[in-house]
Amino acid sequence: MSIGSRITELRKERNFSQEYIAQELGVSRQAVSKWEQDLSSPDTNNLIALAQLFHVSVEYLAVGSAPPDAGKRRGGDTQRILGFLFVGFGLLALILGCLFSLLLLVPAAILLVFGTLLLAVRRRLWIALAIAGAVLAALVVLGCSALFGLRYINIRENTTEELSACTDASTVLAEPIRSCA
Repeated sequence: MSIGSRITELRKERNFSQEYIAQELGVSRQAVSKWEQDLSSPDTNNLIALAQLFHVSVEYLAVGSAPPDAGKRRGGDTQRILGFLFVGFGLLALILGCLFSLLLLVPAAILLVFGTLLLAVRRRLWIALAIAGAVLAALVVLGCSALFGLRYINIRENTTEELSACTDASTVLAEPIRSCA
């Protein structure tokens, strides 16, 4: 088995595209295609990066003599599972929020955004966490400002009603005093 066929086999086994490998290694997709077709071979740095990306030894990738490290888990499995869990719970919260309480819509939005980021940003968990944290902070700020805005409007309406009630009471009390004078 050639190095190109091992690269192809490992890439397909892990559901990686040639574009993804090219992006991770900082090469063109055409270079990856040439490696897989055995038209060229990756240099030493790219061979080491490929071995790390596929979680195999450089020896296995280069000459095929050592078996791949089967004990290591693929990097995206946990992130993918978490992404599906967050999206699932987000959809459930969205449905329950529409049926019962609109307060569930905020956590539903957070779960959906975070789950989508986990699924979209492969192998870059810190980017997903940073974006989800920023979205969460924005939602908290918007929620707080909406609550304070509603409270301000409510206080203003209550104060206006109280002032108008006081004004009505003062005119009622002032009339008997005028009539006595």
